[in-house]
Amino acid sequence: MLSEFSQWEKEGKSELYYFDESGFSQRSSLPYAWSPIGAPLEVPAYSHSRRLNVLGFLSQQGKLFYHSTTERVTADVVVEAFNQFIEQKDPESFIVIVLDNASMPQCIVQRSSERLAMTGSISGYMSFFYRAIPQS
Repeated sequence: MLSEFSQWEKEGKSELYYFDESGFSQRSSLPYAWSPIGAPLEVPAYSHSRRLNVLGFLSQQGKLFYHSTTERVTADVVVEAFNQFIEQKDPESFIVIVLDNASMPQCIVQRSSERLAMTGSISGYMSFFYRAIPQS
């Protein structure tokens, strides 16, 4: 299915984006690090820094749109990110968004897409495709 979406994009029938979110923090979650024997590594800790969450849409052509927040990622934050993404897209284009269901609970994405539909943000030109990550 993904190869078909990719082909549609090559033919100019749609735009294919991959959506994911990640968080960054200066607060170390590892209490250890590699260092030579007898020379312990010391790194400054920023225990009061806020976590930065980034929600991004990336195309195979390298087009990137991202939304960042220091707030917890909730359905409302996802809706806000999708709304901002949609606002800068051509309303005549058909968009396929591939969602990695391992990084964000599907229920949040489901709630987000329902809210987007209720607000009129999705007007029949967007499709979601869930891609499972193989277990290693």
